[in-house]
Amino acid sequence: MAEDIQDRSCTPEFEEKKAAKLQVLAESIPDELYLPQEITDNPPTDVSELPRTCGILTPEELEITENYDAAGLAEAIAAREYTAVAVAKAFSKRAAIAHQLTCCLTEFFMERAIKQAKQLDEYLISNGETIGPLHGVPISIKEHMPIAGTYSSQGYFSSIVKDEKDSQMVKILRAAGAVF
Repeated sequence: MAEDIQDRSCTPEFEEKKAAKLQVLAESIPDELYLPQEITDNPPTDVSELPRTCGILTPEELEITENYDAAGLAEAIAAREYTAVAVAKAFSKRAAIAHQLTCCLTEFFMERAIKQAKQLDEYLISNGETIGPLHGVPISIKEHMPIAGTYSSQGYFSSIVKDEKDSQMVKILRAAGAVF
């Protein structure tokens, strides 16, 4: 059985699909969010300081991504200390950095996150209240949880599908104001 799986995963068709998927992911990250080549070619053993030192994140983005838990971030957005857009940008940029160092993402959709965050900011301005307890808080979920318009799988490459609707968990988080 293991030999059969290994043989199928090394076919030219599989490698072509994998390369195409990786290319789409690479192209979804804006050029200005790429780390310098010398860092990705020879990353330090301890990469924990790289987000702070690589120059991609602004001082405000470092503050947003390093000094708040989810509840504190939701409170700061509700109090209008930060906009949901600023928070979405900060965490998206940090995710792009992390991905280049650890290959942790299967999808990257910063533009969608910013669009969703903008709608939340407009709602807060218009209504004077938040959508829910997670209003503007960025959420990253495992790729087996369908989000409409993105791809998910059942944990193996051949099961990847483009999702037409949100899973129930995503619907609940979205209704609470979370940004994906």
